[in-house]
Amino acid sequence: MATYNVNVNGDAVKTTVINSASFVDSFITELILSCNYTNSSSSRPPIIGFHVEFTDEIKAATLQLCSGSRCIIIQLNKMVTNNSVPQSLINFLAAPLFCFVGVDIFQSLALLRREYGIVCRNAVDLTLMVNMAVMSGAVELEPKPLSVVMGDWGAENLSMEQIQSAAIDEHLKSLYIHLQNLYVHVLPLIEDHGSIRSILLSD
Repeated sequence: MATYNVNVNGDAVKTTVINSASFVDSFITELILSCNYTNSSSSRPPIIGFHVEFTDEIKAATLQLCSGSRCIIIQLNKMVTNNSVPQSLINFLAAPLFCFVGVDIFQSLALLRREYGIVCRNAVDLTLMVNMAVMSGAVELEPKPLSVVMGDWGAENLSMEQIQSAAIDEHLKSLYIHLQNLYVHVLPLIEDHGSIRSILLSD
C-alpha cells in the first residue's frame, strides 16, 4: 500500500494504491466521509467517480473510486488471487445511497459481476453526455497517453504515470455535475433510450 499526492489542475488529490483486502474497509470509510455523506440537507446521492482498468486478457485489474480530493486504486487482481474480495467493497457498490459515474461504466460493471460477483445498484454512464459536451465545445478532454492505455495494470507496482491517470479520473465527478447542468433538459430523453440508468439527480 502506498499513498501519493497527485496534482490535478492545481488541486492535490490524495491517491492510495491498495493491494491487500485488509486495508480496504478503512479506506472505503474514508472515501464515504470525503463525499460528505452525512450531509442530510442534500437530496442528491453522493457522486463517486468510477473506473476500471484491465489486463491484456481483458480481466479487471484495478478499480478506481474517487470523491472530491480522495482517490483509491484497488488492485482487485491481487485480492481475487487470494479469494478475498472485501465484503465492505461489495456492500459499498451495492448500496443505492451512492451514485457511481464513469465512461462505459455498464460494460465494466458487467465484467466485474461476471468475474468477481460485484454488483453496482446505482450507476450513470457518462459516455453519451461526454460525447455531446465535447462535440459542442462545452468541455475539452485530453486523451490518455498510450503508455497508460497500454500499460500493465496487473503489475505488482503501478507506475507513477498510471497513478496520476487514476487521480485525473477524479474529475469525472465534477464533469458529471457540470454536464448535468448543461444538459438537464435532455437527460430524460437520454434515459428513455437506455443510455443512462440512475436515480436521476434533479432539483
